Amino acid sequence: MNIRGVPEQGFVIFTAGQSPQVEDLLRFLHSGFAALLHQGMWRMISDLREVETSGLSAQRLRRLVPLVRRAIEAAALDETVVFRMALVARPGTLGQGIARMIEGNLSGYPRLRIAVFEEVDTAARWLGLTDGWQQQIDAG
Repeated sequence: MNIRGVPEQGFVIFTAGQSPQVEDLLRFLHSGFAALLHQGMWRMISDLREVETSGLSAQRLRRLVPLVRRAIEAAALDETVVFRMALVARPGTLGQGIARMIEGNLSGYPRLRIAVFEEVDTAARWLGLTDGWQQQIDAG
């Protein structure tokens, strides 16, 4: 699991890897997520394309939802600020199943827009990232 912020464009890229650990995700949500929001990074690409195994169950995910919402509420400067999360996964994979599960559990919250994509470039366009965003990640 790798999480990198790109302050120049106000976004975070989360790469799950082959076997993301729930404990690592919890640690990030408890400490790093709010800090990134406070730094103005209100857009996220969550790359789940490599996921082959995961201990993330629907029950565990439901316990993570309040952490996400609290972090967004605590960091928002005003009620118009909305966090946008693009989940990227290949069709028919465990990663896509996890992406749909995340989308289903987090949708309906007014401070969050979430969508699932098959291609990173499509997700980046939906987030409104400008040309060169990938080079900023490679340079970081």
